Amino acid sequence: MRIHSILMAGLIATCIAACDNNSGRQETAATTEEVRDESNKNNYWNAEEEAAFLKEAWQTDLTIVAYSEFAYRKANTLALRDFANQSVSYYKNLNAQIEKMGNKYSGDGEYGAEKEWGEGLEDLRNKEGKEFEQDYLNKLKALLEKQTDLFEDAAEKSPEEQIRNRAAKVAANLKAHFAAVEELQEDI
Repeated sequence: MRIHSILMAGLIATCIAACDNNSGRQETAATTEEVRDESNKNNYWNAEEEAAFLKEAWQTDLTIVAYSEFAYRKANTLALRDFANQSVSYYKNLNAQIEKMGNKYSGDGEYGAEKEWGEGLEDLRNKEGKEFEQDYLNKLKALLEKQTDLFEDAAEKSPEEQIRNRAAKVAANLKAHFAAVEELQEDI
């Protein structure tokens, strides 16, 4: 609805500018341009914002992979080990897709970023048993929430149809993965 009203405002301002017979034509044209700029600001990213999305999504995926690889090695519960192994496979594949989309911004897919997972991985190393398993799942949920928000935003605002479509599918998968994490948390 918001997009519709912004577009309508732009259309109305354009019509007024076209119908204006030299009385305030420059002022009306400036208003039309302001509406267009506001519309673009609210609905689409520029290349810099798109590159930032891809970088953040890529880094978050690396974190999920690192946590999940560690959880696979350390978990006591077979269900958690299987889940962590599936997570590694899925997020490595997703990360490869993100790198491929991001190559146009950096040329190498790495974005010059270090593979930093922060204190979270160290925190996991210091826990054992159920405490470890629950902490891993809590960290994973937080990352999935962040990642879902990123991909939903991309699905709405990316100027590239390919990224919008892919981001919408990924966001749906991330929500399903989040639900699976919650279910697993209850079972452990």
